[in-house]
Amino acid sequence: MKFSIQKSQFAFRLCFFLAIGASLTADVVYSEANLQEAQSRFSKLRIFDDSQVRANVFGSSYFINNSTDTLTMNQNKPVQADYVLGPGDVFLIKIRGVINEEHRVEVNNRGVLSFAKIPTIYVAGLTLSQARDEIAEYALEAYKNVDVEVELIDLKNIDVIATGNVNRPGAYTVRSNYTALDLLYICGGPTEKGSFRSIELTRNKVNSDGSKIIETTVIDLYNVFLLGRHDSILLEAGDRLYVPNIGNTATIAGQVKYPAQYEWSDGSTLKDLIAMCGGFTPNANITRVELSRKSEDNTYHFFEIDYSQPKNQTMLLKDGDIFRIPNRMEILKEKCVVVDINGRVNYPGRYILPQNTRLSALIESAGGLQDDAFLNGAMLTRKSLESEQQRIQKKVMQDLEAQILKFQANLAESAILSDDQKLLMKAQSLRQNIIRSQGEILYEGRLIFDPSQEDPVLLDQDEISIPSEPNSVTVIGAVYNSGTLTFHEDWSVDDYLNHVGGATSFADENGIYVLKPYGHVLNIKTNGKSLQVEKGDAIVVPLDAEMLAPINE
Repeated sequence: MKFSIQKSQFAFRLCFFLAIGASLTADVVYSEANLQEAQSRFSKLRIFDDSQVRANVFGSSYFINNSTDTLTMNQNKPVQADYVLGPGDVFLIKIRGVINEEHRVEVNNRGVLSFAKIPTIYVAGLTLSQARDEIAEYALEAYKNVDVEVELIDLKNIDVIATGNVNRPGAYTVRSNYTALDLLYICGGPTEKGSFRSIELTRNKVNSDGSKIIETTVIDLYNVFLLGRHDSILLEAGDRLYVPNIGNTATIAGQVKYPAQYEWSDGSTLKDLIAMCGGFTPNANITRVELSRKSEDNTYHFFEIDYSQPKNQTMLLKDGDIFRIPNRMEILKEKCVVVDINGRVNYPGRYILPQNTRLSALIESAGGLQDDAFLNGAMLTRKSLESEQQRIQKKVMQDLEAQILKFQANLAESAILSDDQKLLMKAQSLRQNIIRSQGEILYEGRLIFDPSQEDPVLLDQDEISIPSEPNSVTVIGAVYNSGTLTFHEDWSVDDYLNHVGGATSFADENGIYVLKPYGHVLNIKTNGKSLQVEKGDAIVVPLDAEMLAPINE
């Protein structure tokens, strides 16, 4: 069966898309004792490595390299209009008009300020906006035909506390325009055991009736990280920031934009987790999302989830879930073979092909053969054959040498060797050298096939080389003038032998054979010396069989 080769635009690279379309599900249960086997499934990502999981807690990098230097960095933060005044705040009051005065005034411990003609203004508890209006109103009553400008030029310090799962817990003195997020910066943020989503800010409050209550505000840092919201809760004196233990978590790794360990709230789904990690990368295969989940009986279940199915997107998360999004190429390799083709094709290189692809299809994907390509000389080497061929070669060489050594030992027992025995000893030494030289030739896993009759199925890691077409025939062995001759279309084996002077007296003329470029052997005894010779053939004339005959024990 001859197969025709035509150029194409890499049709078999479409295997990439075929592999992506596959949808598989599996549920394999591993006991606690076999956790090592379970871990190996995800060994490439090391997501069972606790140290890596801690390092990848989502949001932890937000607080890296932040320290009390933040205090200095934030000294010039603008003061918002809702800033609440208290003792220690300092104003600069400018009066311009018929008179020009400037007064630097600090709010005292009783919460009041006074200057010049203004004896007392109670400002503690007022917002900055309210205080400006009130100070200006008092000044305009005391001074006529003037303009009043009120500027807050210095801020009070307040004492606050950070506790719980923070990297640097303790009491801090901070400027009064600091927010809860600023305090988290200063104390190093949550530890790996701390929550990012349930941080509590508590403060003492006094109701209008004079009763005291404790007010608690819950801060979710994911609003900052994911939504860009800045929960600018201004700190007040005596505030307490508490970071509780981390809540439910799920780890996601692989082909997502921000792989990490995420903390999730009740009712969260896989779709919510995908949104938190920024979505998939372009190389993600969402049809085979891998999930490792620990059950109540301490067994690990592994699933493959087709995320393209809407029902799977709404799957509820469970504490400790570990997801891995594979690369499309990983799945491709499971369903396809990777082969190399070089030589006289239009697009040599490495190809990813569907399983059971034949050589003819690969050549078509590689753009077809070039005009001078010699398909009959195609060499296909296969990794799986290499070691087996070398093992068999080594065994045969060892057995032959053992026979020679045994024969030589038997001859050596004779005190005097006859001329025939001496000649036989020389012949066997020659044979031993030939065997050793053959043993040094390493087989490379070549698969012998006839391209005119066979179209082999390719396997992973196959290598195909297609040479240019030769215009010669080689004659070697026991002939008078071994060498390579120009190919003649109408010449037979006998013609080529006559052209090199014929076989020598040491030749085994019944053993002459033609070695085809693709590895097949045609024996002259069976096919006759009139056998037609083709381009690239080698005519081999072996030595007389008597010299290399098997040794009789």
